[in-house]
Amino acid sequence: MTAGTVSVTGYGLFFYDDLLLRARYYQGACDVATVRRRTKFRNLKETYIVFICEEDPFGMGLPVYTKKNRFTETDALIYDDKTHAVFYNSSAWSKIQDEELRDVLRFIYESKATSSFSKLLEENTLRAKSRPEMEDEYMYFMDILEEEKEYAREAGLAEGRAEGARQKAVETAGKLLREGVSLQTVIKCTGLSENDIKNIK
Repeated sequence: MTAGTVSVTGYGLFFYDDLLLRARYYQGACDVATVRRRTKFRNLKETYIVFICEEDPFGMGLPVYTKKNRFTETDALIYDDKTHAVFYNSSAWSKIQDEELRDVLRFIYESKATSSFSKLLEENTLRAKSRPEMEDEYMYFMDILEEEKEYAREAGLAEGRAEGARQKAVETAGKLLREGVSLQTVIKCTGLSENDIKNIK
């Protein structure tokens, strides 16, 4: 990135149903964190919100999706407010023309960015924390990361509860079948499908 730009990068297996809203949220966070009192609008920094996704975020098979703002009435004008959102699909790394970027996405997809990538992130975080002018921005985005962790935790708990409820239904179905209860009655009592129940037998 050049001087006068701000970038925020997210990495991982995101909840794609609200990915676009996440991009908007991060953009707003960038604006709040970088705008100073009496900052002239002409001095607003160009921002890039970048998501590096382990799988295809939009299911179109493209290696990269780039957001562009346009006017509804005409394609001849670009609504250039200096904000950008880019979504990389690591699973399609082989389709990337740029060799360096292709190698990075391949590493993330195949190695899950465990050792050296994590070390690089840590080094950049420490570098940001050591710069006084970045302290506010760092703390602000740490708040965002904490919210992301809470979101993921809640989603994991919900998934766990759903799996637990299903397992309980399977156990109940097995008991009813052993007692000679009819298949249709078991379906009504447990909410399982006929195929699920047949697999129990």
